[in-house]
Amino acid sequence: LERESLDGAEVYRMIEETGMPLSFHAGYHWDDPSLKTVNRFLGMHALGFAWPNIVHCTNWVLNGMPARFPKLKVIWIESGLAWVPFLMQRLDDQFLMRPSEAPHLKRLPSEYMRDHCWYTTQPMETTNRKALECTLDMIKADTQLLYASDWPHFDFDLPSEITDLPFLSEQSKRNILGLNAARIFNLDPPPVKQRERQQSLERVAGDADLVGLERFRPAVRAVERRRHVRERLAVPRNHAAHVETRDHVERVARGRQRVDHF
Repeated sequence: LERESLDGAEVYRMIEETGMPLSFHAGYHWDDPSLKTVNRFLGMHALGFAWPNIVHCTNWVLNGMPARFPKLKVIWIESGLAWVPFLMQRLDDQFLMRPSEAPHLKRLPSEYMRDHCWYTTQPMETTNRKALECTLDMIKADTQLLYASDWPHFDFDLPSEITDLPFLSEQSKRNILGLNAARIFNLDPPPVKQRERQQSLERVAGDADLVGLERFRPAVRAVERRRHVRERLAVPRNHAAHVETRDHVERVARGRQRVDHF
């Protein structure tokens, strides 16, 4: 920077001109006055990763940043997704009663959150499938959602969190797993040539017929072992008994390390 100091508007304008996104990554600490009364790690982990982005997103929208910098792409990272519909509805409700306090807004807060914000999946709340489907619809997941794994933390998400969702189209799954990120980071991934992929699969199948299935059995066994371990390590998030003991967490960590070596 050529000048020693810039006000916030100038900084945001410069970021907007680069075409690159601005990311807010959630992070909590025990000294946050609003979280001091949370006395268990479970509660802090549940609230602490969502709360900072709830606060910052509220300020971001109500101060009219999406309206003032319409080309600035903003990503909200590692807060899950369940907080977004809540905040959309809450801000809309309050804004309609006191619009004078957000004079920059020309649309509902939820519309700015839907069209000018992007969100990452992890840790995606999956215990209520109907709520999840509604959430993905409200945030326009087809274009605004980015897959995130958070590997190697204990609560990491596999790509199957997205690929196993029956209400998403195949194109939506591809968008979430990579194409949305490529778009907002101005990347140019090579197109998938479906015909060439099919021809390649047919050639492999032909080779299998020629040399026999014995050649492919080690690979098949590896895939089966990986699937078995993943199923065994699936932690039902609505059962606290599965996550409250140190031994279980250590077993999960060791098992997931083994998955990486298959």
